[in-house]
Amino acid sequence: SEQPNNPTPPPIIPTQAPAESRDVVEGTIDPNGVYTYAFTAEAGDVYTITAQATSSYFDPRIAVYLSDTFIADNDDYGTTTGDLQTTDARIYDLLITEGGRYEVDVRGYRDSAGDFTLTVERVATDAPTGLPTERVELGSVTGGETYSLDFDAEAGDWVTISVRGLTRDFDSYVALVNADGTVLLDNDDNGSAFLGALGFYDSQITNYHITTSGTYTIEVTDVGGAGGSFGVTISTLR
Repeated sequence: SEQPNNPTPPPIIPTQAPAESRDVVEGTIDPNGVYTYAFTAEAGDVYTITAQATSSYFDPRIAVYLSDTFIADNDDYGTTTGDLQTTDARIYDLLITEGGRYEVDVRGYRDSAGDFTLTVERVATDAPTGLPTERVELGSVTGGETYSLDFDAEAGDWVTISVRGLTRDFDSYVALVNADGTVLLDNDDNGSAFLGALGFYDSQITNYHITTSGTYTIEVTDVGGAGGSFGVTISTLR
């Protein structure tokens, strides 16, 4: 007998997870308590992690670990963004260099208690994970002055800008500005207690993703107004 004419089924093409994914959870911390959120990430993934207080007088802190190894932390984000209060916490564009199971710990500053919203957002995949190239410049400002430094970047670059005060009590503010004069991202205090060469009141823009090739400007001022000297480091992953 004749076999039925069954067409060959089309090949199954695996779907790739979208570069952007977002998980939002609500949580509560008791005095001296900690809330832990776990997620799995691959090398080259980039995450932004945010803890926003939803109860009065709560000041959240966040820290990220891989197998009990400290990766990054933040207390107060220190950037002029309309969606956060000054005491909310955010780790911006955390670039994953080693795949594995990561944990985000949320605590209250000085063991305070309260309610919060935790947002864990994967903003990109396949980012470079090698060693960055670095450019270091020294600068100074007097009260009310703005220091400007231009640099060239290519589309696809991931740029970290760090400003470390070299004068006692220098409290830096840094802004990344494009050719049109638009502030792309800024930072006052980096808000981390574990950044090694940087102090809590030093400023840092972490892993900003360049989408348009061109010349960019770094602007540095002293929040305190007294002025001082500082070092600027531009780290570029390409």
